[in-house]
Amino acid sequence: AFHPNVYVAARFVVPVDPETNLVLFPGIGLSRAFGRVMPVLELNVSSAVGRGHPDLGVSLTAGLLVFF
Repeated sequence: AFHPNVYVAARFVVPVDPETNLVLFPGIGLSRAFGRVMPVLELNVSSAVGRGHPDLGVSLTAGLLVFF
């Protein structure tokens, strides 16, 4: 995290079906706590680089964390 409400992530995904591959999945996210709940919004870019031609994808994830 480089700001209290902003973070970056470096992820690697390894799908195994139908064939093993390596997917780079970096992203940037926003989060803000409001008492016991924290909404999260994360934007990721993916690229399969392990086999064949590299491709490109974009995902947007929205979530809500509830603290007990």
